[in-house]
Amino acid sequence: MESQKAETVTQDATNTKALHGVSSMVTVIELDSHSAPRTQLTDYEQNSESTLDVNISSPGQYSMQLDEVQPTRNQAPPRLDSEVSAAVQVLRIIESYGQHKDISYQWKGIASYAPIVATQIRAGKPVRILFTGFGFKSPLVLGRLPDLGEKLALAHLDGLCSNIATVYEVGAEVHTVRCYVEGLRQIVDTNELRNIHIMEAGGSPGLNEVQDNEAYEVVLGISGAPSHYRAKADMWDWKDDGTDVTFEHLYPTGTIIRPGSSYTGNAPSIQALPMRKVRKLAQNFSPIVLRGFSETTNEDYFLAKGNELGEILTWTFGQILKVKDTGEVDKNANNVTSNEAMPMHFDGIFKFIDTVDPVTGEVKKVMTPPRYQYFTCLSTAPKGDGYTLFANSHLFFQNLPSPFTLERLEKATWSMVNDGFWSAKQTGLPLVVRHKDTGAACLRWHQPWTETNFSKYYIEIENDEAADELVSIINRLVYDYRVCLRFEWEQGDLLINDNDGICWGL
Repeated sequence: MESQKAETVTQDATNTKALHGVSSMVTVIELDSHSAPRTQLTDYEQNSESTLDVNISSPGQYSMQLDEVQPTRNQAPPRLDSEVSAAVQVLRIIESYGQHKDISYQWKGIASYAPIVATQIRAGKPVRILFTGFGFKSPLVLGRLPDLGEKLALAHLDGLCSNIATVYEVGAEVHTVRCYVEGLRQIVDTNELRNIHIMEAGGSPGLNEVQDNEAYEVVLGISGAPSHYRAKADMWDWKDDGTDVTFEHLYPTGTIIRPGSSYTGNAPSIQALPMRKVRKLAQNFSPIVLRGFSETTNEDYFLAKGNELGEILTWTFGQILKVKDTGEVDKNANNVTSNEAMPMHFDGIFKFIDTVDPVTGEVKKVMTPPRYQYFTCLSTAPKGDGYTLFANSHLFFQNLPSPFTLERLEKATWSMVNDGFWSAKQTGLPLVVRHKDTGAACLRWHQPWTETNFSKYYIEIENDEAADELVSIINRLVYDYRVCLRFEWEQGDLLINDNDGICWGL
């Protein structure tokens, strides 16, 4: 189903336009504003057939239990070296979820567990990760049932399994054993965390035990699993603007804003939205999704609220680009208006203005990328069959593997050669820039894109001794589930994204 790939990091099953015949129709305007050492594995038994339960009892501590399984009948096992290689890749991903400040650190568990994970791979079974005590409830929390903490934790673990699936197609499963499993199941079902499986310790209770249980518990309030986010900054308070809203924080990045419970009739109009507060929120919590408001597809209102966000940047197509497939398939056509996937990128790499040097009078072209993107969704892809991707710079640098560091990347520059529709060559582009409002480090990147029917993008790091490795790491990490939000549109959604801090793709 995939249409295009770039380097070793590709448009995976989350890429909207590669997966469905008619892409989500999204209107967008943009806002202007003035290797580790190899481990020798010798204790692998080729004929052993076991499944691996990795039992994580605390950060950095792992134990295992084995269950006998039968390999798939008539399945030709892969070569031994490929099994071990895949096992090491799986364990490297698990290792990366720890916090290792010492760049020389080597997880000893890789050598211990790789032979057993390899048997699991040989059998064509998922790697199973078992949490026997997930999750411990502190007496300081508001309730005994799963809450926002568990929701975010399960999303993090689901992302771990999805990351493993990028190197081992069968993937991984997380199993939990805890007395409050039903609440966890509800979180899994509601948030469609497909890699999470809930088990009960000791199986299901007997019928008589259930019938004889006369204990009751009264839960007061609208939620049996209370959690509370107390926001002190003014940008979270919309009541003074006459708008009642709720906030939902997404994993790993992003925020959904919905009309509050006080609206019992028609949904409030887009005209009621305090767009300067939306802009402020976008600087730190992008993408910001405004969901459930009315008149969001009214073009006049859409433009008016865009002007409240900031000065609208005009392109060759005007102020509004209607994203839908035009049917053109050649390098001189715009891949944005096609069903082909798009690379991870920042907007504005081709947007220049002429400036005059006040001393020499020389006219120079200066790149002027927009500060924000502003979308509205007119129609959607089938549910589960198309996403827009948003990679958060802060999370990118937080998960950057050694020996690469923010300080090292700030010194790096890159070049791009493009043919076809944009036809440009640029050099000396900074890999890291500072956010114009917050001062935070922001990744400025355009993913290499050569296997395409449209314009090809050839990207090189200019001044790092490990340039090829760095390109590969960037291209992998921007799709990592700890960094990248797979956002699924609903009709009428408004979305505001910070172009400095968030790279995006389709």
